[in-house]
Amino acid sequence: MVDSDRIEGTINKAKGTVERTAGGLVGDAKTQAEGAYDELSGRAQATFGKAKDAARDGTDAIRAYAEDRPLQSLMIAGLIGFGLGLMASRR
Repeated sequence: MVDSDRIEGTINKAKGTVERTAGGLVGDAKTQAEGAYDELSGRAQATFGKAKDAARDGTDAIRAYAEDRPLQSLMIAGLIGFGLGLMASRR
């Protein structure tokens, strides 16, 4: 499933590109600057959406692993907890 931020960001990026190009064609620096801003913010929003998609996919993979291998998952979680406890006690 694609995140809505990814879709909106791609639309805003395209809108900004068109606006920036139109501003350059008519010689309007303000429109050109606004288009560049919209393009950049759309790119950032799309990247954020991609990161959310990747995080969701990673979470789903971990959940599937834990459901398929509950004992190994419990052992891994215990080792991580033990390691964090050792690191915290050394301070």
